[in-house]
Amino acid sequence: MNRHVHDLRSRGVHPSYQRVRILEFVRNCRAEDFFEPGDANAPGAFAPSSANERKDYHPTAEQIHACLVKDIPTLSKTTVYNTLRLFEENGLISSVMIDQHGSHGALRYDRYIEAHAHLLCRSCGELLDWPLASELETRLAGLCQTDPELHSWQLVLRGACRACQPKCSA
Repeated sequence: MNRHVHDLRSRGVHPSYQRVRILEFVRNCRAEDFFEPGDANAPGAFAPSSANERKDYHPTAEQIHACLVKDIPTLSKTTVYNTLRLFEENGLISSVMIDQHGSHGALRYDRYIEAHAHLLCRSCGELLDWPLASELETRLAGLCQTDPELHSWQLVLRGACRACQPKCSA
């Protein structure tokens, strides 16, 4: 917890108890925090990963609230949303907007702030961190530096995660 307090202070953010717990949760959450092994609604999080996949879970604000309100009954959804926005503005976390299964999109939160892409599994809906080839990362970063209209980029690949590949190829 001390690391999170230090990180908040180093970014000029007051480390209240709720803020520390929210940051700690986003940085440490895994699919296991939301699903039991064998749960039919679980993403492919319990399958062995390929060399490219990082197995962190990307929670929504609603999921973060639902998990933390059990320990912090006074925690409101508004506090969670405002805190996540504050963290993103101060470079503590990042977010990814995904359009999933015809919905209007869901904002998911990511502990990694360095450049990387995501793989959205078209079968189970899992969102995986996906490292980019350095030349593509360099080109995307260069576009943001040279074009005044661009300030950041996000790349979401759509396909099948390792756990769903056998189901999708059959």
